[in-house]
Amino acid sequence: MVNKSIILSVLVIGVAVLLAGAGTWAYFTDTEKSVGNTFTAGVLDVEISQSFHFEGVAPGSSKTESIEVNNSRAASIEADEVYLEFDVTDQETNDDTDSERTAENISGITNVAGTNRGSTDISKLIEITSMEYNNNVNTIYIYSDSNNNGYIDLDDLNKAEKKRVNGDDKLSRGEIAHINFTMLLRPNAPDTLQGDTSIVDEIVTVVQTD
Repeated sequence: MVNKSIILSVLVIGVAVLLAGAGTWAYFTDTEKSVGNTFTAGVLDVEISQSFHFEGVAPGSSKTESIEVNNSRAASIEADEVYLEFDVTDQETNDDTDSERTAENISGITNVAGTNRGSTDISKLIEITSMEYNNNVNTIYIYSDSNNNGYIDLDDLNKAEKKRVNGDDKLSRGEIAHINFTMLLRPNAPDTLQGDTSIVDEIVTVVQTD
């Protein structure tokens, strides 16, 4: 016969285990929710102001101009690198000299509206004598004389890939930087360039790297 005291002991132990298990679910808990948390990418917003229109430039004359690069206040990111590239198109006009027009007529170019016009190499005669970023970073040296005429000209800038022009200077939020350059129409510019135009588009790219 099983001892009644043993059975009673087993039942007491079982009840104790059950109560202990129930106790683990009896701890107080509380939950809170954090709402409205956001992650927003910063803004890098560059603007370019000022354009130049050099009219009636005589051989041997130079002009100085500035491109303004503005990391606008709408931006929230500092730019580490500033790149500049050029897209140059030479355009011959109807204002040719008599001698040029005669030579073109002989070769079948009439310059009459709707017909073939002669070409011009005016960008090769527009020398870039200086270029600086914020008056303290000389950038002219980063370009090479690709057409081998002995100086840096608009044609060289057109053929070059985009170049970093700001050195170690960063472009802070809201800062306006200036790229200053001087252009010289070479003294040896021929009569055939009279009235011709070089159309220059400047493309600025800013990059945040850190």
